[in-house]
Amino acid sequence: MRSLLHPLTKWSIILTVVLVLVASNTKTPAQSNVATATRRSQNAARTIQTITTLPEGETIPVELLQKSLAIGVFPDVIKMNVLFQEGMKGYGVICSRQGNSWSLPAFYSFGSSQLSMNFGFKSFDLIVLFVSEDTMKWFQSGRIILEGLKAGFAGPVGKMTREKENSVRAAGIVMYALVDNKLKGLPVEADLFDGAVINPDNNINNSIYGVKGREILNGVAPKSSVKLEGVTSFSEILKEKLAGQTPVKAIAN
Repeated sequence: MRSLLHPLTKWSIILTVVLVLVASNTKTPAQSNVATATRRSQNAARTIQTITTLPEGETIPVELLQKSLAIGVFPDVIKMNVLFQEGMKGYGVICSRQGNSWSLPAFYSFGSSQLSMNFGFKSFDLIVLFVSEDTMKWFQSGRIILEGLKAGFAGPVGKMTREKENSVRAAGIVMYALVDNKLKGLPVEADLFDGAVINPDNNINNSIYGVKGREILNGVAPKSSVKLEGVTSFSEILKEKLAGQTPVKAIAN
């Protein structure tokens, strides 16, 4: 049977269908940022799930977790070679304590151009514990350059001892690398030749929340109406794993 549709009409229908399919599969910038935020938060949550299920002798001492005023995770930090220099780059989330609970995830990036970091792996999950009261003030200036008092100390692994306690007594920031489900303390410090920085990803923060990262860490309520399902995965697992814990001012013996 011959088609009763005029050829031009057929092409109009086909073109309309194609345009509808393209429109339905094209994400707006806001939708794209929500998808990115959700992925980063969920990946960071998986890292927390991993380290909290490791044996006591292979994980972060509970005393350090209890002491932390904020916790950040940057999954899949990648080593890169740029202009003959070896650097690292990754994106992740940070939550701060709010009473006995945790803030919404604030989105940050981590970058370093350090040459002195010798590892046998190309990517790792970076865990950052902010363990002194001064660290929360550091967020107010936007980025945190990891130098001097703001340098990242290599975190101890396993049950806390006096020796391990002394190794991080002066620390404001304690850092770890997770590779193949194994934790390693990671010292990170900038100097005149190398840079290491934790920087707010406010393109994501503003799109998701309508406020900056530092405001989220201060407990400011979002001003946007974006649905946060999935975006909150990281804060939810902190609430689950560290529920009811309040920061302690000193590490127990």
